[in-house]
Amino acid sequence: MTTTEPFTEALAAFHDLWRTAPFGEGRCPLCGARGPFFPVPGFADRGPLCARCHDDVAARLGLRARPRTPEGVLRRWPRIVAHLICASLGYFTPRAAAAALLAYRDDEPFYCEWFDSLFGMDRQELIAGGAQVLRAAVADRHRHRGYMADYATARRLVAAEREGRGPTLASWF
Repeated sequence: MTTTEPFTEALAAFHDLWRTAPFGEGRCPLCGARGPFFPVPGFADRGPLCARCHDDVAARLGLRARPRTPEGVLRRWPRIVAHLICASLGYFTPRAAAAALLAYRDDEPFYCEWFDSLFGMDRQELIAGGAQVLRAAVADRHRHRGYMADYATARRLVAAEREGRGPTLASWF
């Protein structure tokens, strides 16, 4: 077993959890709203809940709510965002990397020039390609050093974005 296998497996489990999370038809058992629905660990006897009730119940149970915005992703997974910036060689800004991670989590395509040049504009190809890029960013995280892939610089960029001072065009210039 290589040192990256447990992390790659954890990332795959993360993707499977969030990929299958929205499910169910009908109405939320707590508020009556229509889907999408999300499971809450330790609350399965009630069934899946709408996003608003999911976050309320998760907070009451001491669980973290799902980030639904790039800002939430920046707060929850700053290191993964920084590794995505490194993997993109600075193409992604922190906000774009967070949006790509959010799209990956929701099993949606992320449309950008970089992904278009790699995978084309086909929806399924973009979803699969985004997953491939994210897995590679995590698997290769120990190689993120040097010109255009410096992890420490990427972490500083993510911290600056969280404070409202992030780059708007690209990360390295």
